[in-house]
Amino acid sequence: MRLGSLGLRSEVRIILEVITYCRMADTRVSTGHHFGPAHGVVAKPTAAPGDCNARAHEHRLKPDTAKRAIEVADWFAAQQLEILSASRDKARRQIWDEVLALLADKPEGIRASDVYRARIVRNADEAHTLLAAMEAAGVLSGRDEQPERGGHITRIFTGAKK
Repeated sequence: MRLGSLGLRSEVRIILEVITYCRMADTRVSTGHHFGPAHGVVAKPTAAPGDCNARAHEHRLKPDTAKRAIEVADWFAAQQLEILSASRDKARRQIWDEVLALLADKPEGIRASDVYRARIVRNADEAHTLLAAMEAAGVLSGRDEQPERGGHITRIFTGAKK
């Protein structure tokens, strides 16, 4: 959904601009540029930085305006989550590719310790979690192996058979 398709009135646009202005003032970030009407901003904010939080309760909103502002906030949150999701998927694919490259170097199979030693993850717990997730997704196949002279059972991962 595009921001313009929400049918926002100028009152809501001004509210959004004041919110943006307040956030810029709070974080002391300013580009020196103001967006024009094409970007959904119709007026230069008149609130002083100190007014942003202290006097917000003094402004009355119509129920319809509040509803539209909530729709904009929901739209914005959805856009941010979509961007975050895409970057998380990309990062996950890169890590999985590194594990598969490690597996190509060790066709007999890899252990969580191999993934950790290759510095693909930060610690052994993350290595176990990563390999279990790849097995659950059907990318890897795991088997338990016990050393001949005793000791801990180790899970060995190989490429999944399709």
